[in-house]
Amino acid sequence: MAAEGQRQLRWFFFLRHAVVLLRLRRLLGAAEESLARAPLDQAEPGLTAALPPRLPELSPEELAGLLRAAGRLRRKTPACLPQALCLKLLLARRGLQPELRLGVRKSAGTLAGTLEAHAWVELDGRPVAEVADLLERFQALASPDGWP
Repeated sequence: MAAEGQRQLRWFFFLRHAVVLLRLRRLLGAAEESLARAPLDQAEPGLTAALPPRLPELSPEELAGLLRAAGRLRRKTPACLPQALCLKLLLARRGLQPELRLGVRKSAGTLAGTLEAHAWVELDGRPVAEVADLLERFQALASPDGWP
């Protein structure tokens, strides 16, 4: 019964923010297009114009959750990089100091393994709305000059 109540509360939260979800869906589409046309350091400036005009005051975690939900409304779920870039821009517009992080890990299972990558946003050195063991699973890359 408690799980059903939590599910209903989540739906209420997302329905309450339906217009925000649609605006974030558009922003994610613009981020995907921008990243497909330009390198990361050049993709961010073009996205500033695509930012929604006004969003309700939400916590960084709530905003990240809405971005994920907006991504699920698209035909294909966007990769982590467009979502992280959008979250960084939205938080920076509020006057916060978010940092975009890229990390890699070598997956186990084979001798050679495969390299996996992930993008996320940090505030005050802590990942926003990510799994608890993210920093143990992924090695963050150093941010070169010119990165957003």
